[in-house]
Amino acid sequence: MFTGIITEIGKIEKIENYNNKRYYTIKCNTMQSDLVLGESIACNGVCLTVTTFSSGSITTEVMNQTFKTTTVPHWKVNSQIHLEKALRLSDRLNGHIVQGHIDTTARLINKSVENNTLYLEFGAVSPFLVLHGSIAIDGVSLTVANLNEKTFQVALIYHTFKNTFFKELNIGEYVNLEFDIIGKYVQRLVGEKNNNNLSEEWLIKNGF
Repeated sequence: MFTGIITEIGKIEKIENYNNKRYYTIKCNTMQSDLVLGESIACNGVCLTVTTFSSGSITTEVMNQTFKTTTVPHWKVNSQIHLEKALRLSDRLNGHIVQGHIDTTARLINKSVENNTLYLEFGAVSPFLVLHGSIAIDGVSLTVANLNEKTFQVALIYHTFKNTFFKELNIGEYVNLEFDIIGKYVQRLVGEKNNNNLSEEWLIKNGF
């Protein structure tokens, strides 16, 4: 479990393939403190297991399913990686509840700056996208600023701009998306009761 508050930006140092497994060594400075082998680390929002670590890097294993359903195939040596340690029960929940289980990927289709705010627009639609709701993009907890039938947009405050690599994200590049888990559970439970036909009329009728 994570919060979408990035601890550090790492960089891919080495990619290895052996015994039908893929290993990514990520250069970093602070993630190693209090780290235990087998611990979960969010890497661009993907929950991965630490297999080895040193004073200057961590190595994670990527299974085939993760490779097929995330942006991991686009990772190369020197690619920047958002890193976050797993949440402790005693920690503040500064972002929102993030599992590290990617729902889909999306392509950046527009990027603009207005009044010192960076706006990023992505080509994706989902019933779990809610105006002013939470979404994790490459592991970063963000708020949906605008939404239409084909795209959604987020706005980055300066702190997020400074402490993520989104300022260097190029048009056409893909990111990992994880939708709000609370919305997914509500959709599942309410949808089953409503024969998987959730609608505005049904919500009003049932007091929502």
